Amino acid sequence: AVVGPLPASARAAAAMAAATAAPGAALPPPPQRLPCRVVLVEPRDARNVGMAARVCANFGVADLVVVHPDKFRAALERASRSEQKAEQLGVTEGCSQCALDISAWKGCERLATTEGAEVLQAARLCSALPTALVGVRRSVAFSGREGR
Repeated sequence: AVVGPLPASARAAAAMAAATAAPGAALPPPPQRLPCRVVLVEPRDARNVGMAARVCANFGVADLVVVHPDKFRAALERASRSEQKAEQLGVTEGCSQCALDISAWKGCERLATTEGAEVLQAARLCSALPTALVGVRRSVAFSGREGR
């Protein structure tokens, strides 16, 4: 389902809440979730994953996917040694994605903070970009790496 722009009344209510909030007070959460997916491709550092989760939460995005073939293979290896881990990650025969194993991304929880914890818990790990983009009609990509 495609979610359209906020109705004028919801935008006005959000603007009023922001204008009347005491300095330093937390703003109310976004009135709805944005219908988009954030995909991180081979992040260099677990802290990037945590910060992305926090940003997603702050902007009302619930769908965070990390593409990292090496981390995916490692997750499959851990799942093959433990039925409990396989169940936790949702690993099945021939799968190309699983739940993000936060224990393998040291530091990401700290930077996700409370705001991004829910997004981080729901994040997925994919073996390749085409898997991460299944169901996506449009995509926009940016890279900090030269030549990519």
